[in-house]
Amino acid sequence: MGIIAPMPRTFLFRGLADEGTEIQGEFGTGIQRMYLEMYQISACQLAYSNRDTIKELVLRLTPDADDEIALGDISEDLESLFNCIYPKLTRLSIETGQDVVGCFSLPDINLFPSLTSLSLNTYCDFDIGFFVDDASDNLTSLTIYLTKPIVRSLRGRVFPNLVCVRIRKTDITIGLYGIDAVIEAAHLPFLVAPNAEYIEAYCHSLRYRQSPQSFIPQNHSNPQLRHLIISQTTLTLSVLQQVLAHFPGLIRIGVDGIQSDEGVYLNTSDNEVSRLLTELPILSTSLRRIDFITSWTVDSLMVVAIAKLPSLRMVTIRAASEMLDEYKEEIGKSV
Repeated sequence: MGIIAPMPRTFLFRGLADEGTEIQGEFGTGIQRMYLEMYQISACQLAYSNRDTIKELVLRLTPDADDEIALGDISEDLESLFNCIYPKLTRLSIETGQDVVGCFSLPDINLFPSLTSLSLNTYCDFDIGFFVDDASDNLTSLTIYLTKPIVRSLRGRVFPNLVCVRIRKTDITIGLYGIDAVIEAAHLPFLVAPNAEYIEAYCHSLRYRQSPQSFIPQNHSNPQLRHLIISQTTLTLSVLQQVLAHFPGLIRIGVDGIQSDEGVYLNTSDNEVSRLLTELPILSTSLRRIDFITSWTVDSLMVVAIAKLPSLRMVTIRAASEMLDEYKEEIGKSV
């Protein structure tokens, strides 16, 4: 399906009924924003024909399960697309199905001199330098899946004006690469974006690590950071305090859950909750919101105790339905 109007500035395209279909006429050029969701890679030629005017390009390569490219290599097709300069392109997003693969050998020139936002939601093997080498100071937003080649190409890089960095997924696990590689991957968003205001980290296999250095580089500090999400991670209370000390400007943090320092599966007593509420120091003078991304039973009493701290203004709990009554009961208790 295509949505077409005379002389458009935005072009939305979903699917190709016929691989040989060509877009012709005056609406075929001069497009500034292009969103292509396709099952045939030949649709990429639409972007190529608008390379001099396009400012935003979103490529969603989502073939049918029966399509041969679903388990195929898209290198040749995308390499042919990215063999010329896109002088006005500021936002680029590439998304593929999980099984689509590609190892790319792309030209050693600056194809995107104006790029400010890059999103690579794919496990294909890109060298990040291909997109940003000569535009490092321009980049303000980066969203990626972490693979070993991406980690390698990010190692040692710093983007001083990167405001937002999101690690959405990773295939770097302890079983495949060892704990050191997993910790390096967890550290990356903080190292490449030392002045970021928003960081979303994906800490695979680090769920119950008892030191913040497992997912935050040692001695790292960023007073500009306002919103931090550390997914796949359950923190102890003391580790949460240390994380907040690293980032004194945080106003919002998201973690899987909070556990007692005495043990991951310890059932916190009512007396312990009362002690926390009366003795616990203010965790942060700026923190206003905590999001608990809980998908199984965690120490609900501990979560509720943190939620009742007077410095907070909002707490969200994404809990399983069978836990709702437990949370409601604890929230309703007087202290």
